[in-house]
Amino acid sequence: MGISVFVVNNKINELDLGNRTEKILLATFAALSLLSAFGMRFCFWGDEVATYHMVNSSWSEFWCSFAEWEPHPPLYFALLKLWSGIFGSSEIALRLPSVLLFPAIVFLTWLIAKKLGLSQRARLVAAGLLALHPSMWIYVRMARYYSITVLLFLVNTIILLNAAKKGRWRWWLYAASLTLLLWTDFPAYLVIPMHLAVILWQNRPSFKGWLLGVAVALVLAAVPLLLFARAGFSYAEDSMPSVVSVAIGFFYSIYSFLVGEVRYPWQLPTALALVAVVFLIIRGIVRRPKTSLILCAGPIFVGLLLLCLLFQKLPFIYYSGRFSFLFPMVALVLGVGTEKLRMPIFIAAMVILGTGYLWGIAGVVSGKDYHNTSYVVPWKGIASDAADSGATIAVSRDWAAVHYLNQKMDAYLPDDFREVKAPKERIAFVKRSGIRGISDIERKMYVELEGAHGEPIAHLQYVRENRILLKLKKTILKCNFPEYVVVVYIFE
Repeated sequence: MGISVFVVNNKINELDLGNRTEKILLATFAALSLLSAFGMRFCFWGDEVATYHMVNSSWSEFWCSFAEWEPHPPLYFALLKLWSGIFGSSEIALRLPSVLLFPAIVFLTWLIAKKLGLSQRARLVAAGLLALHPSMWIYVRMARYYSITVLLFLVNTIILLNAAKKGRWRWWLYAASLTLLLWTDFPAYLVIPMHLAVILWQNRPSFKGWLLGVAVALVLAAVPLLLFARAGFSYAEDSMPSVVSVAIGFFYSIYSFLVGEVRYPWQLPTALALVAVVFLIIRGIVRRPKTSLILCAGPIFVGLLLLCLLFQKLPFIYYSGRFSFLFPMVALVLGVGTEKLRMPIFIAAMVILGTGYLWGIAGVVSGKDYHNTSYVVPWKGIASDAADSGATIAVSRDWAAVHYLNQKMDAYLPDDFREVKAPKERIAFVKRSGIRGISDIERKMYVELEGAHGEPIAHLQYVRENRILLKLKKTILKCNFPEYVVVVYIFE
């Protein structure tokens, strides 16, 4: 009798649900991830506007953009250009491919967990937490390369695990998938030392096959590698090392990886979720140190540190997006952290984490409490209000602002506006604060307009800054931030 009770309790603690139930839960998580499509209703932000113009240009202009100004590899943009030729280039049409990849990303995360020998509980936790991760809900609804990079990274890693065991022609498949990955996103070069660590850990005799696959991929990816070098020099120039800047960027990115970019940590659900995640991460590293350190902690720590040191011209709010392909690895370690947990503790951890993640998702869907408010600025409404105020010409340094204002009036970037000869129409000057406050370009533009046209006759304000965050920005960064993210000044 005592032995029977022990076996039953052990099965409950192991979460032995059976294959059919596991598949049903996995399919449920994959379906839930599609709800991230609610975020597609927001206006494009600056980088997505760049995507829009690239896919709507001719093929000759498309390829020239990579030689002249676009620093990212062309594979994603070329595929999206083909897609837009069939489905159009509206906000939803350009974002839909990224959202549709999310269920596949959830499934592949589960598959890697299975190949690494994780328990059923760990596999399902990893898949579920990734499907509900607030930062993933932000990035997968963008008309950018984030989703396809995550997908290719997972495919490439699965092929690596298969090739390390069975070898032969699979190394050529590994080379092909790695080539596609390197043609999609620059930080993906981080997978090379990461996969080397996997080979040295799991199957050293397969090192020669792996080395051949990497060599082939690097040769085939020589062109994007040159683009990467050019982008690196561009972003790194004039970047003075700053301990404060590195620390802010690093810890902000870690926070984003653990609980998402929305619903700030001083709010109780997010704060509790952060504590639960840290607990599970530490426990995962203790339980499976090699798996956790090689696949999660090592790449994230090294990658973010290099990014923070070398690219300080890049605002830190964009760091976590650059390494978003590692979000599944964080979910895997969280899954490992739940292995062998007593059922009451496991349930408590999942309730706390689930509440925190759903709280963050509420911020994603509503567009409230973003760290990076430029993702959700209501540009269509701003353009309509500017037109209703009588403005017939507009100027802004924000690409998204110019894109939507152009649908209502003539809109220019500051340098282009200066070439317009003494416009006599009513002018709308759109000023958007960034992570470091108002840019020098905008200050100079405002002074020029005020000198030529006098004081503005009206101003419109949009997207109020979070008051606690505003105070922290002023205290830590020592900059005078405006109360609102976007202010539109109307000049006669």
